Amino acid sequence: MRWYKNGEIHRFEQPVVKEYTFDKDPEYENEQAKLEVENRYL
Repeated sequence: MRWYKNGEIHRFEQPVVKEYTFDKDPEYENEQAKLEVENRYL
């Protein structure tokens, strides 16, 4: 909720278990996990 209020909606794209790093795409276990996250975002 705090991220949404602060306009930090880009944080929702990152996997929950990984720490966010600025200007770096989140790392995924495999291509399937990456596609699932992208689909949820779209």
